[in-house]
Amino acid sequence: MSPFLRRPILRRTARRVARRTTRGVLRRTARRIRRRTRRLIVGAGAILLIGGTAAAIKLSQPDIKRIEAHTGKSADDLTEEELLAAMKKLGIQRLELSEEDEAAIEEADEEEEG
Repeated sequence: MSPFLRRPILRRTARRVARRTTRGVLRRTARRIRRRTRRLIVGAGAILLIGGTAAAIKLSQPDIKRIEAHTGKSADDLTEEELLAAMKKLGIQRLELSEEDEAAIEEADEEEEG
């Protein structure tokens, strides 16, 4: 086989391998974030704890239902970027965390660790 014909074939093969590897990494990362996302129900709202980050987003239950209807996914299955994009598109503001909410988050973290 001519070296001129061989080069494009090798490049194409290398690209396929790189794409396959990248897709696998992205899929595993998304799966890990979904598994580590938790929802704490506090009063009239819910706190979404996004896995892999220190993000805690407090929303009202109707807002969560609007986000889930808009995206077609459970709020627990959304990545932080998807959740923030849906909130921006729907005009939803996050609620302020109270001291009780922060205590509930710390308690949930301790339960997860130990």
